[in-house]
Parts: sequence; C-alpha cells; structure tokens
Amino acid sequence: MDSDSVMNDIRQLSNTIYWDRVEAARSESFEEKFLGGAQLFDYGCRIVCDGIRMQNPGISDEEVERVFSERLELQQRLERLR
Repeated sequence: MDSDSVMNDIRQLSNTIYWDRVEAARSESFEEKFLGGAQLFDYGCRIVCDGIRMQNPGISDEEVERVFSERLELQQRLERLR
C-alpha cells in the first residue's frame, strides 16, 4: 500500500468520524450540548497544560497554572483588540 493510498484512507476515516459526530450532536438535547461545551473547554485546557509541560520539562504544577493563566490573559487582550 503506497503513502497516497494510506493518506486517502485516513482522510476518508476522518471524514466519516466527523460526520458521525455531527449526527450525534444533532440528536443531543440542549442540556447535553450545554454540558458538552464545558467538557470541551476542560479538554482544551488539559491539552494546553500538557503542551506547557512538554515545552518546560520538570515544571511544577503551580508554574503550569501560571503560564496557562498568562496565555489566557494574552488571548483575552488579543480578542479585545479585534
């Protein structure tokens, strides 16, 4: 199997997963969608914190929180400038 074929298979699988998720979201109640937003935010925060840890090996949890807070503040300032 060549790399183009593998990439095409990956694209097709990704597209199928995406549309399955869209259909599942459409069938959710308002409450499920509302809670899903909070869960998605928490997931995103964990990803950012993991990235901070990867960029700074040995960093303490307190430092991760500080850097994370700085990044959130920077994002808020950038949004206000729009």
